[in-house]
Amino acid sequence: MLFRSLTTTTALTLGDVDVRQSLDLKVAGLSAGALASDGGIAVASTGALSAAALNARGDDVALSGTGATTVTGNIRTGNFSDVLVTRDGAVSLNTIQAARHIRIGEQSAAASATIAGNVFAGGDYIVRAGTVALGGNGTVTQAANGLVAITGGAGGITEIGRAHV
Repeated sequence: MLFRSLTTTTALTLGDVDVRQSLDLKVAGLSAGALASDGGIAVASTGALSAAALNARGDDVALSGTGATTVTGNIRTGNFSDVLVTRDGAVSLNTIQAARHIRIGEQSAAASATIAGNVFAGGDYIVRAGTVALGGNGTVTQAANGLVAITGGAGGITEIGRAHV
């Protein structure tokens, strides 16, 4: 891929992308395949954001902005790195693995958050949303070496499947 940083005022559609440095996208919506980077992955979107997977081998995965967020596959970070999701819409994620912290809606609560797959945080695992749903169709484990804080607003916290937190 020739670019590693891209800013556009329109929605962007990408296939699979793998870059040697950090990947930084500022868009008005994103539909992507698997995004991978030897550095970090930062996506700031003012519209819906969807990706097949996110793999930041050397730094953080950071998703920010407005609108719905869907990642159907794995989200992974490298050593000493975080997964940070600061989006105001519905957040739907699958499996998440972070060497350090996983923080979803910590600074500003998402409308809803569904984390369907296995989760492991080397540090803290924090989810804050209007409604929080944990687990998928089978048994999943969601764990952290640090603090686990799951906060649901008016919609509360529900369990879709068998989540062991």
